[in-house]
Amino acid sequence: MANAYDFITTFPRGFATEVGTRGTQSSGGQKQRIAIARAVVRNPRILILDEATSALDAEAELAVQDSLKHLQTRLKCTIILIAHNLSTIRDADRIAVHSHGAVVEIGTHNELMNLPDGQYRALVNEHLRGVDGGEMSAVTLDTEKQHNETEIAGSTRQNRNISDDDEVLGDEGLPISNSRIWKLSLPDWTFMAIGAVGAVANAAVFPVWGLMFTKLTMLFYAYSKTKHEMLQDARYWALGFVGLGIVFGLSVTLQNYGFAVTPQRLIARVRRLTFGGMLRQEIAWFDDPQNAPGALVARLATDSATLHVVTSEALNNGLVNVTTLGIALGISFFHSWQMTLVVLAVCPILVLAFYIQSQQMSGAAANKKNNEADAAAGSLLQEAVGSGASQRCGRFPLILSCCMSPETGPCIHTLQVLRALCAIQ
Repeated sequence: MANAYDFITTFPRGFATEVGTRGTQSSGGQKQRIAIARAVVRNPRILILDEATSALDAEAELAVQDSLKHLQTRLKCTIILIAHNLSTIRDADRIAVHSHGAVVEIGTHNELMNLPDGQYRALVNEHLRGVDGGEMSAVTLDTEKQHNETEIAGSTRQNRNISDDDEVLGDEGLPISNSRIWKLSLPDWTFMAIGAVGAVANAAVFPVWGLMFTKLTMLFYAYSKTKHEMLQDARYWALGFVGLGIVFGLSVTLQNYGFAVTPQRLIARVRRLTFGGMLRQEIAWFDDPQNAPGALVARLATDSATLHVVTSEALNNGLVNVTTLGIALGISFFHSWQMTLVVLAVCPILVLAFYIQSQQMSGAAANKKNNEADAAAGSLLQEAVGSGASQRCGRFPLILSCCMSPETGPCIHTLQVLRALCAIQ
């Protein structure tokens, strides 16, 4: 009924053909006919077609007009056509002429043509005067079509060579060294230095806290000391804990501030560079399903956000681990090197167990550089948001209530046309 089945079956994969985001890989006439077919499948009671042939070339417009004629004869529902093209509404049962916010004429094509000074008749006469120009445009269209086919055939070999080069690179693309990422972080070295100082101080707090807690515990077993001496030592260690808490608070603040600002500035810088690189790509690059707009947005949001693992997070964890391990081993060897060696003998087993646990929890998906699920979700979300304006109204009173709402005040002119048509029927 919508003349969409014939051209869909000519596609290589038929109904399973990928048409790209928002159907960019299909022509305007094909998209219009597919949209009409989707509306007809729902078997609506009222079908509103707003500018169904707008922005179409002559060939696509004829195909859509044939589809509308089939719908008017075979579909048992009320069809409301809103169009500026007279050929689209010529066969309508009722034609309403809208001018300056009001319906000025209404009737069939023959009835409106019989009006001596009618606006519809004036529009038809003006349209007929441009027929000669339209025929010339049709001839020009065929010539341009042949010229475009020649250009496409000439560029096929070049595109094939480019595709072969892309296959050599594979899905991994060009390798990126960590040194290049660190060079991008150099403008923020001051924030990294602040975070490093905070990380070292924070790492030194817990070994020192353990030493102070041990000293305070041993105070309860110092039977040789008097009551006054024990109270004096207790105040000393209590003030030490207060000072350690202040140092801990300042170190955490500096650590979180430095290592939070650095990755965000790096991510913003990399996103600008990546987005600029996307804009410099050829148009054919965007035809790849992996480079759909939704997938590119997801890539900008997820891939660049993982850079903090290579820079700030790696530096933070390295400083904390090295500082904590160094101070703890120094204190341990100073007080009891025998016990320290016994504990270190068990450490390889603990390290191996921690490594196995981390590998099992991370899974194989964590090793992928590109998260395909995020890219697919981004494309699906972009499609859903883009088509959010297409809403289904099952009953005509609901359409009237939507038109009369304060949020859609500009639709009052369309409401007048609908009322006029329904009053006649």
